[in-house]
Amino acid sequence: MAPFALPERGILIPKLSQLAFQMQTQRAVNEAAQVRVTYDEALTMLDHPRAEDILKGGEALGVLEEDRGRDEVLYVHQLLQEYFAARQLARAPQAELVQQECVPIVSGPACRPPCTTWPMPTRLPLLPSTGWEETTVLAAQWPAILTVSSPI
Repeated sequence: MAPFALPERGILIPKLSQLAFQMQTQRAVNEAAQVRVTYDEALTMLDHPRAEDILKGGEALGVLEEDRGRDEVLYVHQLLQEYFAARQLARAPQAELVQQECVPIVSGPACRPPCTTWPMPTRLPLLPSTGWEETTVLAAQWPAILTVSSPI
């Protein structure tokens, strides 16, 4: 194991990955990328007899935060949430999470080479975000995301 690798044994890191993945799965398309869930929802997502200890462990590691005033659990930073979700996604890839239908763009009469009806340079519009782009990029780095090359 690399010197700064997170342990795969035990329940803490795999369950934190599962929690992040499920939180991100519940995120609405236009919702903020950093997801908050109620404490009870987090316990349900963890689906483990020691779910409360797992949440406390995540807080002790500094990756989870409990907003007691709102009775919510969240990852302390969106990138940590995406990192842990990517660990889960790397184990079971789901391409459909980032798939978007490409809508053809028609501009003027049918373009035939040489295309003179489409003003150049024209940028095609970006596809809508799915919210899984960063997570997928991290997951694609498998197994590199399982290790950190230097201490944080």
